[in-house]
Amino acid sequence: MSLEIIAIIVLLIIFVVGASLPINIGVLGLVAAYIVGTQISGLSMDEIYSIFPAELFIIMAGITYLFTIIQKSGVIDLIADSGLRLVKGKVSLTPWLMFLLSAVLAGVGTYGIAVVTLVAPIALKIAYKHKINPLMMSIMIIMGMQAGSFSPLNVFGVIVNGGMQSRDISFSPALLLVNCFIYFGLVALIAFIMFGGLRFFKKRTAIDYIAATAEIIQPDGNELAEKRESGLDLYKGACLAAIGVLGVYLLGSM
Repeated sequence: MSLEIIAIIVLLIIFVVGASLPINIGVLGLVAAYIVGTQISGLSMDEIYSIFPAELFIIMAGITYLFTIIQKSGVIDLIADSGLRLVKGKVSLTPWLMFLLSAVLAGVGTYGIAVVTLVAPIALKIAYKHKINPLMMSIMIIMGMQAGSFSPLNVFGVIVNGGMQSRDISFSPALLLVNCFIYFGLVALIAFIMFGGLRFFKKRTAIDYIAATAEIIQPDGNELAEKRESGLDLYKGACLAAIGVLGVYLLGSM
């Protein structure tokens, strides 16, 4: 059996174990890398250390750490509320605003599950109230999240760009983001048409702004106790500036 097949089998085992037991997949991956590297590939410890993607690891750790601080500041809620205000009185544009909102939140570094947790309760409440197909609304949110997940600020974008950079493959972070945005945008457009989104352009139904009163559900099913704080202060402004500076730096350095 070739080394490639063995590595794929070990990777599948890691996913199964990580999904079945409360063990971090990253820790399992590190252990498996040393076992496969030393026992099967015959690499020395120095060789294994030398191929560890330290730069990529530091970038991922730094971005996720920064995003946690930004999320605690309330900037993500501020972006969500600002986007949802545009929905008021425009039912026909609601699914596309949810798509763009999800893309923006993912683009600034929000984890996919956090994007869905934040946007889905609001979007589905609007869908139920105004008879918008909930499956179509869900697809718009997921496609928007995927479209923004390959920005240089998101973990997915960091992994793809970092992997290509480490292998000296010519690439463009901006082009990757644009291509993903176009692809997932087309999928969202197909879903919008298939599930009757065009009929809302023939109506003039008003929609109430409910972002401030929507219940936000945590991934564990508990309601979020804290209420959103509206308004832009110095702390949130600094966080927004940090997102912009980091984005420009990553685009320029890759």
